[in-house]
Amino acid sequence: MAEGGRNGSAGGLYAPTKWVGAPIIAGEWFDVLSGEASEILTILGEYLQSAELPAFLAQAQIHGMRAMELNAYPDWLLMECQAQINSESVALFNFMFGPTGAILLDGRADALHAFNRLVGVNIVDPQAAGEYLSFFCSAVRSGLGRFEIIGSIADLAFSQGTTRSQKAAVRRQLKPLRQVQADESGIVFQTTVRYGPSLFYSLFRVPPAGRVEMLEDHEIDVEAMLDTEFFEGPFRIPAARPQ
Repeated sequence: MAEGGRNGSAGGLYAPTKWVGAPIIAGEWFDVLSGEASEILTILGEYLQSAELPAFLAQAQIHGMRAMELNAYPDWLLMECQAQINSESVALFNFMFGPTGAILLDGRADALHAFNRLVGVNIVDPQAAGEYLSFFCSAVRSGLGRFEIIGSIADLAFSQGTTRSQKAAVRRQLKPLRQVQADESGIVFQTTVRYGPSLFYSLFRVPPAGRVEMLEDHEIDVEAMLDTEFFEGPFRIPAARPQ
């Protein structure tokens, strides 16, 4: 897949995208040519098992598409689209795209586990496991949203009125993603997680088959208030951390 330009010149490129939020995970993302994006969305529509997107895809105003390679899925790309979902909201949505089609990431863990079985995931490299953990936690959601791995203070959106001292106190308490153990059952990581408006210290195990286990979870006591994302079906309306 070719990498798109950012000048909106001839050749079917999107105009420069003003992204409303950071990508689903940090990494080396590249822009997708508009012609390729249209073809990819058509394929996504053909493979959708959810009823939430087909009608939208037929009339969506897509602002841009970006893609990222993941070590756990060597033949697939993690895709992210930005689109107008109604007169007031611009949102992001994600899916996997590869040699046998596409799968919408709609927040359901069972759908991701089924995809892992389909492609035969086998995660044994620590770097790949850490990347996969960040992906899995952001692709799976519960009542208050996704379980976002926090790498630095830049990954957080603070509510208006948060003071510099409050932000500094949060910064001091963050624990970046770090491997703490590895054996035949998987690789264990310690990290900081944002879930809804709260932060947690968590321990996760990443087994080779990708079925992530949360081993420990302790809420962090902070005074700062975090802005939260909103979800409408598969669509993510980010807090204000544009990139």
